[in-house]
Amino acid sequence: MAYSQTLIDNFDDNTINLTKWTLIDGAGITESGGKLNVPAQSVYPQALSQALYNLENGILAAKLTRSGTATAETEFYFGAHDSTGTNMVGILATPSTNFWEFVTYGAATTSSEVLTDTVGVGSSWVNNTWIGVGNLGSDNILYAYKSSDGVTWTEMGHCTVGGTFGKSSTGLDITVGVYSGSSTFVAQFDDASFWSEATTPSAKVRVGGSWVTATPKVRVGGSWVTATPKVRVGGSWINAH
Repeated sequence: MAYSQTLIDNFDDNTINLTKWTLIDGAGITESGGKLNVPAQSVYPQALSQALYNLENGILAAKLTRSGTATAETEFYFGAHDSTGTNMVGILATPSTNFWEFVTYGAATTSSEVLTDTVGVGSSWVNNTWIGVGNLGSDNILYAYKSSDGVTWTEMGHCTVGGTFGKSSTGLDITVGVYSGSSTFVAQFDDASFWSEATTPSAKVRVGGSWVTATPKVRVGGSWVTATPKVRVGGSWINAH
């Protein structure tokens, strides 16, 4: 499946944009060095992006880099919240180990959890790898993913979401905390984005007296391949959709 990126925030101006993010107990959250820095604190600082994205056909994600040292009491939450601001679905991980699981807040519930990844966000996590959740379709199955390039997404696991969760209007939900003692662990995020399913452009041609859908193709290396139009956004070429 191909995806098209909508950038939420690339954190490039060293100031948290409070029109894009709501901070809860977020005094320790900073933006510097092109990253959003969320430290492990006892108040569990939380960052919520605007609930603008349909999780039924896409992935909310960001590049994750670990810094500092996580204690056994350090917890990492990453997921999606709905427009209520109180319902959340996503993952809970302990950065000091490879443990992780699906978790919910508010009126949402999970069941039938299947974990296919054994690393979580532990010490073997490769910095600057995308982490994401999404594709919560009509079957109510939520997927957790990671990706090295934003093109190929590897499933980390999936679960069934129940209860009440408004999946058509969602945003990123990031929290890092320590429930006892102190920790120097900081989760650093870059290029927070929504990756929506890319659609293949089509045209109509006349065949046998009828108009039928045609998929544009271009000649590459002696073969015809599907063409994917791109548009210029913020100095970069991205897939049009």
